[in-house]
Amino acid sequence: MQIRPLTWSVWGNPFSSPPAPRAPRRDRILDEQHPKPKACPRGAQRAVTAFQLFDLYDFFQAFIKGRNMYYLDPNLVRPLTKKHRLSFAERVGPSQVDFFISHWWGTPFMNFCESVKRHAIHMCHSEDESDWKKIAYWICTFSNNQYRVQELGGHSHEESSFYLALHSPKCKGTAMIMDEEASLLKRSWCLFELLQTVRRPMFQNAPGFVLADGPAVGRRLASKSLFWMGIEMCCS
Repeated sequence: MQIRPLTWSVWGNPFSSPPAPRAPRRDRILDEQHPKPKACPRGAQRAVTAFQLFDLYDFFQAFIKGRNMYYLDPNLVRPLTKKHRLSFAERVGPSQVDFFISHWWGTPFMNFCESVKRHAIHMCHSEDESDWKKIAYWICTFSNNQYRVQELGGHSHEESSFYLALHSPKCKGTAMIMDEEASLLKRSWCLFELLQTVRRPMFQNAPGFVLADGPAVGRRLASKSLFWMGIEMCCS
């Protein structure tokens, strides 16, 4: 799900730059931890744990800074998975999904990680890292094979990796990570994810919305017709 804005700087694509200097070192660590990563079916089996998410962020934090998924994909995810041509989840060791994350790539990764942390702590009722970091999330950037994006959709929407993950019996709910503009509701894939979420009865009692910047964002979202229009579209 790569919807890149059509803006360019004098250096070319503003989201692309040489791989972070620590990427080769991280690749060697992954070789030691998972010397023979294997492919697994698209969908629910390709989740990453909160531990794996924060392990990546902590290792590259000095380079990621305020950047988002548009930076992570070409500069970290692809270099770390290039050798095996697998998804990041398969590269680091995939897990069965606990929760599906709906988001747009423009959210700063630091805010994204903080939102995941808050959601994980809430869902496991514990601030102990040994508890909340076990929760596994399906995140398109890491769960999809970015070298085989043509396979993501399948022959119908019901064969897409997004649908397979969302409709897995193992998936307990959806976390939507928003900014104050509800930017993800301007994207067709995110509306598709919202639609699939509200169509699953078992999700109705699962807390699903994560606000990237806390209560202030919630108050601003409440005043935006786009947010409520997105809900109405998917519930009608």
